[in-house]
Amino acid sequence: MLFFAFNPGDKVRAAKRTPSGMVDVMAPEAPGNLVALDVTSDANGFVCRVERYDPTEVSSRFLRVSWNAITRPPGYDPVAGGAAYVEITPGFDHRSYEARPDIAGPRLTWLDKVFGDGLMLIVILPYGHALLSLRDADPPPVAAKVHDGRMAVYWLHPKRTRTTWRMEVVEAERISKLCSALNEEASRLDQRAPMPVDFVNHAAPRHYPPGLRPDEEMMRFHDLCAWIGEQGGDEAQVSFTGVLLTFLVAADPISRWFKTYVSERNIALEDMLSSKGFASLASLEMLASGYTPSTGSMRKKPWTPSAREVLTASDALAQRVGGEGCAVGIRHIMGAYCQFHYPNHEAQLRRWGFDLVDWLSEYRKLLKTIALAPTERAGWHALFKEMGITERGGSRAGVRPTDTTARAAPGGWDIFIAHESADRASAEQLYDRLLAGGHRVFLDARTLTPGDFWDLEIPHALETSRMILVLIASSYESAHYLRDEIANAITQARRTGLPRVIPIYMDGPPPPGKAPYGLSIVQAIDARALGGLGAVADQVERLLA
Repeated sequence: MLFFAFNPGDKVRAAKRTPSGMVDVMAPEAPGNLVALDVTSDANGFVCRVERYDPTEVSSRFLRVSWNAITRPPGYDPVAGGAAYVEITPGFDHRSYEARPDIAGPRLTWLDKVFGDGLMLIVILPYGHALLSLRDADPPPVAAKVHDGRMAVYWLHPKRTRTTWRMEVVEAERISKLCSALNEEASRLDQRAPMPVDFVNHAAPRHYPPGLRPDEEMMRFHDLCAWIGEQGGDEAQVSFTGVLLTFLVAADPISRWFKTYVSERNIALEDMLSSKGFASLASLEMLASGYTPSTGSMRKKPWTPSAREVLTASDALAQRVGGEGCAVGIRHIMGAYCQFHYPNHEAQLRRWGFDLVDWLSEYRKLLKTIALAPTERAGWHALFKEMGITERGGSRAGVRPTDTTARAAPGGWDIFIAHESADRASAEQLYDRLLAGGHRVFLDARTLTPGDFWDLEIPHALETSRMILVLIASSYESAHYLRDEIANAITQARRTGLPRVIPIYMDGPPPPGKAPYGLSIVQAIDARALGGLGAVADQVERLLA
């Protein structure tokens, strides 16, 4: 058994706790600084590959971090190979280096600094090691997940504190189950008895940004959401998930439609509820039944950063469909959820079972039954037409074709997208964008159907494609997908000129000579330099023209 310790330093304001016992000082998506330790072992003990983001200016308030995304969100850079993702933020210094910490017996000690609202500490344990229980850590971490076959553990440090944990050697196949157990244990820990606090807040609707014009129905909706968040297990009055849960219990027409929509789809409702501490929909409904309008003070912060982003998107949507000065309503909030997804949450929505295209097209049908001003009705119509949501079938044109359409391609495929499993979300985003442009695109997750022999279909698709896009992220050293097929495609391209094989480096080019599959001799596209997958799709379409 091994025993480690982490000791961050410097001053930060004291932690305060919400009535649910949760620390209420920093948002998980907005730490003051971030440090990631990639711990490995060698003959001399343990060594850490340290990656950190620290503020260089007093005015730099916080980082914008996506620590639960399954793939790199647009505009974000990976930290520790994708254990988290951070938006490039002015006023912060990014450094990477190796450090061999002092070791006294079984104890490893690390000294660091805490800035602003707190430090996010990420520790990636060595291969084959795991934290077995929160009881083995002091203070306990807030989450754990599998990262490249290893356990990544996350702490949020709001003040100077000493953190210790023990890890044991375990079989690799146990790590996923251990991460799930730690997260479940952390969720229970967040529901401890109330503790006294020293500060108060008004309800979230009193914290609308200047210039926002909410209608009365939306203010009542957010007041209910704030009341549920205050009384329940949420970290704030209004959060991204908290708004979705409020849709399930509010009485307005949009919310009633959403509750019906969720019940008719294969949505993981229990997972949504448990993420905020509710055992069932009935327990949420029971809490909501005791709602009274918020006139006094509350103790939790009003908004999480992601909920604020959705509010901003709702306002922008209202002005687009309703014209300048249009009041923001619940219909605009639902519209923002259908077509706007904060980077941390699009993957989460998909894991919960939301088909984002189906959601949007069904919402279009609902809007046709709601009384709207002629100007706004025309605005919604123009928006859906622009997005390809048609009257017939109600699906986004070209985005989700039927299996028959996807498999037809009698003249072969225009584009074949090769990717590692961890990059599936990025591959699907690129697939949607290119398919919407009218191209014939092969992506195994979207094109193959149950019963297909992938060892026959994939080589055939490679042979009949004009272009092969190979998505390569920072984990390329461990990638092994389609190695032989891509090597053969390169050989064929050198001989006949087709297919055109294009590496797409998601996180910037690898070091010289390190590109996989012999792709170092092929001119590549740097997605990060271009600004994201949208720009990559534009360049691919120009090459196909």
